[in-house]
Amino acid sequence: MMSLGLLAGLATAATDADRPRLTVLDLTVSAGVDRELASSLSEAITIEASRIGAFEVTSQKALATLLGMERQKQLLGCAEEASACAIELAEAVGSRFVLTGSLVKLGSTWQLNLQMLDARRSAPVGRTTRLATDLDTIRAQLPWAVAEATGTPPPQSPSRLVPYALMIGGGVAVATSGVLFLQSFSREETTLAELQVSGATLKDVATYQAEARAISELRVAAAVVAGLGAAAFVTGLVLNPRNDAVNRVAVVPTTNGAAVVGVFP
Repeated sequence: MMSLGLLAGLATAATDADRPRLTVLDLTVSAGVDRELASSLSEAITIEASRIGAFEVTSQKALATLLGMERQKQLLGCAEEASACAIELAEAVGSRFVLTGSLVKLGSTWQLNLQMLDARRSAPVGRTTRLATDLDTIRAQLPWAVAEATGTPPPQSPSRLVPYALMIGGGVAVATSGVLFLQSFSREETTLAELQVSGATLKDVATYQAEARAISELRVAAAVVAGLGAAAFVTGLVLNPRNDAVNRVAVVPTTNGAAVVGVFP
């Protein structure tokens, strides 16, 4: 099996002409899965494989366009859409690596399986399995899934500094607003207690009116700070990037059939 270090170096140490060719085959599908959806996902996988920069990527559709379907049949002497024939075709046109995969629906869960083979060594380079309850999540995981299957470095995770700063700052602001509210109620209770002492006022009316205005302003300020803090906290949650790289799952056999295990997004 080719080492991860060697594959990682391909992106920077080789020119376009020196890069090994990778053929991305169309995903095979299980019963009940729309082939158009699988075709669209296959194109997205091809784009991600190209973005890595370590390979000269060719899709199965591109090969069909270049050679023509009839020429493919003549070259391989096999039926249309046969996976084994497609792999032989990739080898015939000089692709060292072949990325294959399948899209399966298990109840309400989608499962994407990817595997890259080294045709020269007849050995797998890497594989990955991703599960999600919708295809949008599967698409969001493609950069990590393709990197894992091809044995290349995963995309750099987005910085969490700003989201965490917003959430922490928002939390502090909300806590501060709570303190301000408590202060306003404490001052209000103190003022009312003074007014109720023997039915006499201890200070002039203007002083108590000013205190009432100050208490009202304090509560307005507390409400504004609470609102800004809550907005900052929610913004931080929205901006906080999901760690799609850790959403690894698999189907394992059980006494009653199979079970899905792992971490769902």
